[in-house]
Amino acid sequence: MNKLFFMTLVGIIALAVSADARPRSSSYDDSDDEESYVNADDDDDGYSSSKKNRRQSADRYEDEDSYVDDDEDDTPKSKKKGKKNRRDDDDEDADDAYEDVGYKDLDANKRTKEKEDKGDFWAKDMHMGIHLGVGYAGVWGSELAHGIYLVNGQLEETDKDPYVGNTGFMGDIGFVLNYHLNSLFSLVPEVNIRFIDYFKESESWFLIVHDEYGYITDVAPLDENMLLIDINVPIIVRVTPVPVFFIDLGVELNVNVSSKFTLSNDDYDYEEDMGGYWATETFKWGVVFGLGTTQSLAENMFFDIGARVVVDMSPIEKNQLVDMTALNGTYRNPVKAKTWAIQLVVNGYMF
Repeated sequence: MNKLFFMTLVGIIALAVSADARPRSSSYDDSDDEESYVNADDDDDGYSSSKKNRRQSADRYEDEDSYVDDDEDDTPKSKKKGKKNRRDDDDEDADDAYEDVGYKDLDANKRTKEKEDKGDFWAKDMHMGIHLGVGYAGVWGSELAHGIYLVNGQLEETDKDPYVGNTGFMGDIGFVLNYHLNSLFSLVPEVNIRFIDYFKESESWFLIVHDEYGYITDVAPLDENMLLIDINVPIIVRVTPVPVFFIDLGVELNVNVSSKFTLSNDDYDYEEDMGGYWATETFKWGVVFGLGTTQSLAENMFFDIGARVVVDMSPIEKNQLVDMTALNGTYRNPVKAKTWAIQLVVNGYMF
């Protein structure tokens, strides 16, 4: 009986627990169910709408960021330039670079066109050839020199110009280089051997002729001859304003390698070398002026022909006494006589 009572009690407790777990019928409502269903749909739509709004906001931010004003303050707190602005800067830099290259190309084309207009001679930047110059030489800057001179067979102390009446010949032969700096200017250096030969009938030196008894029978005039051999290096700037005409301006260095001064009389077969009594300057310099034209001789062969004036700025002889007392009892002071010349110049370019 106790067993039956215990089983009955367990069954009652189980039924009570089961009844509490079930929902009450009075709290359940169809409208609540429909509302819950609607709310669920609304939640789905809200999720989609929120996702769409976030995407639109991101697109709008990107657009605003890409159109940042160029004048915006460039501080650490300000926004960086947008992609479009950077692209614009890159395009401007590319345009500037293209314009620079374009201007350079135009300049190069202009120089090429100028060279073509001036002829085939300007197609190459450099030409080499042979230089030849010949012309008349004279003396400038001479002066009276005090001394003891032989006058009419008698020694006389007086002042005379020892170079008065000097005329001569100047000749150059050597190599020339013509380098075009641009379409207007060229550098034209030369290396030459120069010969200058002065001659005149002396007014200072005479030959005293004695007979067998020692009496003077004649006082014969002597011919003076002065030969200078120099290494001549002109450095000339050539201006070519038009294709067939040029102007030369420059300086030159002369190094004397040989000099000879002689007195002679053909009637008496007399010649005296005065080199031991007369000394020339070793280093001299001068200025050069010239003009001429460049012409074509054959294919890749050209020549210059023109006139040139050469004016030495250094004296011919050294600043020392010309002492010939041991020879004939005469002497004189030095003078500052200098050389000048006018030449016909021909340059032949073969390289």
